Amino acid sequence: MWIYDENNEKGTAGQVLSSTASGIDWIDVSAASSGTSLAVRATTTTNATGNGKIDYTDEDFDTQNAFDLATDQFKPSVAGYYLINLVNTYNGLTNSGDHAFATFYKNGSSYSAGFTRRITHNNLTSELTELVYLNGSTDYIECHRGSPTGYLDASAFSAVLINEVSSSGSGSDDNLGNHTATENLQLSGNWLSTDGGSEGVFVDTDGHVGIATSTPSDELEVNGTINAKSYKSKIYTAQRTTNFTTSNSNTWADFPDLTQTITLTEEANVMITYNIYMYGANNVLVTRLMVNGNVRSKSLSGNIVYWNISSFWNETLAAGTHTIKVQYRTPKSNTFTPSQDWQNAYLQVVILGNQ
Repeated sequence: MWIYDENNEKGTAGQVLSSTASGIDWIDVSAASSGTSLAVRATTTTNATGNGKIDYTDEDFDTQNAFDLATDQFKPSVAGYYLINLVNTYNGLTNSGDHAFATFYKNGSSYSAGFTRRITHNNLTSELTELVYLNGSTDYIECHRGSPTGYLDASAFSAVLINEVSSSGSGSDDNLGNHTATENLQLSGNWLSTDGGSEGVFVDTDGHVGIATSTPSDELEVNGTINAKSYKSKIYTAQRTTNFTTSNSNTWADFPDLTQTITLTEEANVMITYNIYMYGANNVLVTRLMVNGNVRSKSLSGNIVYWNISSFWNETLAAGTHTIKVQYRTPKSNTFTPSQDWQNAYLQVVILGNQ
């Protein structure tokens, strides 16, 4: 029986059927492996019952020392696609319907399995052939046996490199997920996309990244909706932690410690909030928020036993240094005691999209 490629041609001695850039063709083994010859055949006649890894005892050949009899692992140093074959011969199956397995394990996990069931004969063979990609560094293959009643009479493992995968980062065989890059990726005005179309991620000559746009004006520009778990922000908190007695002059004065100076590297949205809770003794407390010497908000706590004032302000500030403070005025001297859990005074500044 002949096997034909997509050009309706049958192969000749020394050729293998391979997927190439143009389709499925018969090619020379030397071309398939990029000049690397790698072939292995390991066998054993050690009887073993039940399930488990096969202990191989002999190597018929191992051209690149890719099979280790000590660990029974096939671990090649060449990245590529390997045609692997496993033949397990079992004996001692006593019941009709008994079965046996031949299984490949890749990196310690089951990868593929072959199965056969006894019908009339005592002996049977379970065979498995699979094309497997191995990265040439950490990937390895192990072979396993399995039968509920019979024992493994013999096993033969063989592997041959069908198509080497280049690790240089170029060529039709390159796979970005299978090697570590040693050079920068140059898009040269092209997109990173799922189908090669003009969408996805774009990096311009200045290093600006555009998502769904090829003309990003900032370090990152998104032409669409952003769904994010969180955004980077900077939070400053100024808090009064020691006792303080208010002046009764009824003129504006800085509330101690509630001043914060910030420096922005670029224009940013700033959210400001402050809270003051303290004993009031049936008098009035007025506060105001100052940004760079300008009044932004005012709050009043009336003629009550406890003063409770809070305020919130949102503003866009330009690049540069800014001073934010809270001021107060009252006709009554009262002592702020932060050791009391109902007395607190703090100023908080949240910067979005900067720092």
